Amino acid sequence: MVHVYLDDVDAHHIAAVGAGAVIERELADQPYGDRSYSAVDLEGHQWFFATRVAEVAPEAWGAVSADPPDGRS
Repeated sequence: MVHVYLDDVDAHHIAAVGAGAVIERELADQPYGDRSYSAVDLEGHQWFFATRVAEVAPEAWGAVSADPPDGRS
């Protein structure tokens, strides 16, 4: 899969739908601060397109830090 950040994901989504793209996940705001959608191309590759719309602290959307297996930071 490929994840692409764009200046205007809404305009990209409109163009993709107009071109007949298969949309897997509809355009929506995400809790971690992106507005994004996903699509599949004609060869079956999955693409994620997003625009950062807000800076959100990881703790605010439920992220947790993972400790390295050996306990070192």
